[in-house]
Parts: sequence; C-alpha cells; structure tokens
Amino acid sequence: MWGTAKRTSARRFVLLISLGGPSQAFDGMTATHPFVLAVSVAARAFGDGRRDQTRELYLTHALDVAQALGPEARASELSAAVLHDVLEDSDWTMDDLAESGVEAAVLDAVETLTRRPEEQHEEFVARICATSGDVGVIAQRVKLADLTVNLATAHSGQERERFAQSLPIVRATVERNR
Repeated sequence: MWGTAKRTSARRFVLLISLGGPSQAFDGMTATHPFVLAVSVAARAFGDGRRDQTRELYLTHALDVAQALGPEARASELSAAVLHDVLEDSDWTMDDLAESGVEAAVLDAVETLTRRPEEQHEEFVARICATSGDVGVIAQRVKLADLTVNLATAHSGQERERFAQSLPIVRATVERNR
C-alpha cells in the first residue's frame, strides 16, 4: 500500500501551500518556483474539495503521483504530476492553466496526460508512450508514477489488472528514454 508517511507529508505540503505557509517550509522554493505554482493551481482547480470514486481528494492523489516520481524528479515533472488530472476532472481548460503561469512544456505534458473522451485505456497509454521529446519524457514519467500509485490504491481486481498491464509498457518506454 502507498506509504502512510508519504501521504502524511503530501498532505502537510498541501496544507502549508493552501495556508500560504512560510517559504522556508518549501525547502528553498518560493511562490515563483514552478512546482509551488503548479500545486497552487491544482489546489484552485480542485478547490471545491472534489474527491474521486474512492473519496480521496484529487489534490492528494496528484501529490502522491509527484511523490512517486522520486527525489531526482525535475520541477517540470513534479508540476505535470500535480496537474495531470486537472483538465479531466475539473472545469479548468488549457487556457486557464496557461493564464495561471504554467510553463509551456508542462502544459503540453498535461495535455498529453489528459485522456480524450473517445480513447480506450490502451490507446491512451500508447499515445503517451509515442509522444516524443522532452514533453514525452515528462508525460511518460508522470504516467509511470500515476500507474504505480493507482495500482497500489486500486479497489478492484479489474482496476488492478488494467494498471498492471499498462505498467510494464510505460516502464519500458521510460527506460528507453533515459
């Protein structure tokens, strides 16, 4: 199961940001740091306390995905991780994200990570894996982290199976792009 200590840290981070906590709480990051900005934008997008089917706050899941990227993650990857569900699960648009100051590469990665209405899960994963360049690398690493978190928190065998089937495909793509 996804670690309680990690979830607690993520929740504290959200609380600090949402309360406008001191910048030293962000380990040297300021409000202009792309990741802090992205967390703030995600908090606004999901500001109504929106929850997923497991009754988990969307923002908590987004932070879990950022945490799963590991300590070597770049700011663009962390930013895309916390924003990866915004377009699918809120009323925010790409224009809203851009107007909030989200960087272009992160915008493109978030768009890549947004499942299109007509896409089946396998098509969605294949599209992410086929995305080239830095945007592709960002999207693929975030999708790998997302699948890892989703697999650990899946509530049904069918969900687990779908995530487990996609995980090696995305992992192989990430490994090829190192």
